Amino acid sequence: MYRYPSYYIFFYIMKKQDKKNMITAMEEATKSSMNMRHGCVIIDRKGDVIAKACNRYTGLRNLSIPYVAGKKMSCHAEENALSQVDPKRLHGARLYVTRISDCNGVTTLKYSKPCVHCTAIIHKYMKNYGLQKVFYTSDDYDLVY
Repeated sequence: MYRYPSYYIFFYIMKKQDKKNMITAMEEATKSSMNMRHGCVIIDRKGDVIAKACNRYTGLRNLSIPYVAGKKMSCHAEENALSQVDPKRLHGARLYVTRISDCNGVTTLKYSKPCVHCTAIIHKYMKNYGLQKVFYTSDDYDLVY
């Protein structure tokens, strides 16, 4: 079975506004200094950007993960973006998550499904505050929503 390049599927299946929002998330991912660069953008029901963030190193120790001396802890892009938003603005909002990788000077999309911790946070915001949809890139070079 032939696999189309990620950018082809990405642009083929998305609505125009979703493309714009995912590109914003990709641009945010370029700001990350981590090996696996993730970006996240949250769009309210009117179509305005209400938060954007990338994954980053943090000096704070994550208490849910055993501490390893000398290991840097990170704040995930989804967690970072959701912490910037007033929960009242999330009703009907959409969250876009992407991971980018550079290979031979070409930026490509990679698997960006939220981890277990971020999935729990996202579900909390969906249930309690009305976050409507979550979009992310998958291993199948597709966009999932």
